[in-house]
Amino acid sequence: KQNVVREFKFSILEDAGKYSANTEGVQILPAGVVDCAIIEDDGITVIDFKTDRVTDASLDAVAQKYSSQVKTYADALCRIYKKPVKSASLYFFALNRFVDVI
Repeated sequence: KQNVVREFKFSILEDAGKYSANTEGVQILPAGVVDCAIIEDDGITVIDFKTDRVTDASLDAVAQKYSSQVKTYADALCRIYKKPVKSASLYFFALNRFVDVI
């Protein structure tokens, strides 16, 4: 069974220590909008669409810039749906290319 969700808004209480050293025990509320997630029986696939004007030369740096965002989305969906994340990717329209983050 497969369920595709688009523009999925979330907020989830999280320990800040997951994101920043010396902040364990401090609660934060990450929030965002997941562009696309495919929820299947065996796990979740997360896709975040990017319209940046990237080139082959800048792709790695731009993907790195967004990687923590997509990982946060993946962690949130994992907790919300109680399923593992199979993969998480950025899709860059300018190059018609996926970049795997997880």
